[in-house]
Amino acid sequence: MFSPIETTIGAILLHQATSNLLYQNGTILGASGYLRQMFLTPTRELLAFFAGMATSYIPLKALAPQLITSYPAMQITSPASVATVAVAALVGWGTKVRKPFCKHV
Repeated sequence: MFSPIETTIGAILLHQATSNLLYQNGTILGASGYLRQMFLTPTRELLAFFAGMATSYIPLKALAPQLITSYPAMQITSPASVATVAVAALVGWGTKVRKPFCKHV
């Protein structure tokens, strides 16, 4: 359900975090790129990033459980799993490939 107050707060926090990352490090927040780096050249910062993402559920559940979205159970099928992995691989590949027909500003 859309809630304008929580959505606005989340957008402001996300903007602040990504802007700080861009201005301080010169990089953007890209979880797929970070995940690739984690497998190729892991660092303490990347480990802390993913550990923070994984453990953020704990304080959220303790402090504001009403904010956790619950989804109805779905049956997981092999074709749906294969399609999801294939689409995820295409998206990841698409973020790394340079398109010669695109003009970069």
